Amino acid sequence: TNTISVTNANQLTTINDDTTYDIQTDLTLGTITACNLNNVIITSTTGAELTNSAFALSGTNLQISYLTFKNTNFGNPITITDSTNVILNNNTINNRDENYEDTFGINVATSDYVTITGNKVNVSSCPQGMNWFGPGYLYGAPTVSGIMINNTNNTDVTYNNVTVNSTALTAAYTYSTFDGIVVINNSQNDNIEYNNVSVNGSEYIYGISLSYYVDSININYNAIKVNGSNHVAGIQASSTTNSKIKGNNILGNCTATSGTTASAEAFAYGIILSTELYQSSVSESYHNEIKDNTINLNSTIAYAIELNNADYNNITSNTVNVYGNVVMDLGIYNSSYINVTNNNFYASGNTITLNPYIYEAIYPVTTGIKINQTSDHIFIKNNDITVIDSANGVTSYAVILEDCDDSKVQNNNLLVNTFTPTPQDYDDLVLNNGSNNYIYNPWFKWN
Repeated sequence: TNTISVTNANQLTTINDDTTYDIQTDLTLGTITACNLNNVIITSTTGAELTNSAFALSGTNLQISYLTFKNTNFGNPITITDSTNVILNNNTINNRDENYEDTFGINVATSDYVTITGNKVNVSSCPQGMNWFGPGYLYGAPTVSGIMINNTNNTDVTYNNVTVNSTALTAAYTYSTFDGIVVINNSQNDNIEYNNVSVNGSEYIYGISLSYYVDSININYNAIKVNGSNHVAGIQASSTTNSKIKGNNILGNCTATSGTTASAEAFAYGIILSTELYQSSVSESYHNEIKDNTINLNSTIAYAIELNNADYNNITSNTVNVYGNVVMDLGIYNSSYINVTNNNFYASGNTITLNPYIYEAIYPVTTGIKINQTSDHIFIKNNDITVIDSANGVTSYAVILEDCDDSKVQNNNLLVNTFTPTPQDYDDLVLNNGSNNYIYNPWFKWN
């Protein structure tokens, strides 16, 4: 290929095929748009800084690497559409936007075989809601995200540092939403692995978000921190099938005064599997595996793992610690054929009277596992579950089968501290209000 040493913006007015553009000096480029490119590399061997600059490219065999972007109220630094075989690596991206508009660090859409690796992405934007009316969006799309992956196949997002923060105070009751990494809209065979993600500064916060019918996605070995006052979630997967959520480390904090937030209380979630359509008659999240994750949450209300209308999923070998007022390790709503095995669950609560206006499909209670709303065929085996509640006069359970039939609770090691007198048999620690459930081979203990 040809190599051009770029020393002024005019040299990038036209992008030619089969060319490497090596930017040698700091520049302000504006927006460079080029379509149907072939074999193009844009890089810098000198560490050049690009101020208020953006590339919007499409084509085959494209690469953007070793660039530093510093944008303020300008636009999204890297946008790739309708492309194949793209590498975006080792870029430093700072995108600050004080206006209420779409704000991303890297935005990739309708493209295949894209590699996004080793980038430092810092996005700061005004707290704002989802885009519910954009073209092609069935239910809405995030407007603020570090990395946005929309309708892609075989994309790897690995070893990136992603931070999303706010440029303004969060206005209450605006349902503002920030995401770290987003995978949406029929994406398939994508890998989101070994990333560091930190998100702060809006009412609804998601570290990694999957939605709109994605399939065969690997969300593995990411370190995720989410901090807020209304609603935070480490990983949310809606309408997600045949996917793995494995080996992630999730740290979430969410505290606020009762009645001061959009949710009426502060909610923290570690991992959520759910169905896109509210009250759908069929499950849209199935054949997924949640395995070997470490989840630590502190919140007024906390759910380490939640399944909402999500059938045929496995929850295995996770380590969970949740602290707060009303906290739960695992909640299952209207979900069936679930294996819950070899997990280490710890819940420490201090039950309070919750705001009467909260809504949650699995109503909060301090417990290890709670199952409700016509769930069946849940297999709970070989888990270590400890439930502590420091509030006076509260009786807690390790497992609550509220509306759960044809299920088994077998060979679990249970500890609950709230019973007086000491529990005498397994039924004291497992509340069984369902039918045809089998609870046997207890390994229970008490303090």
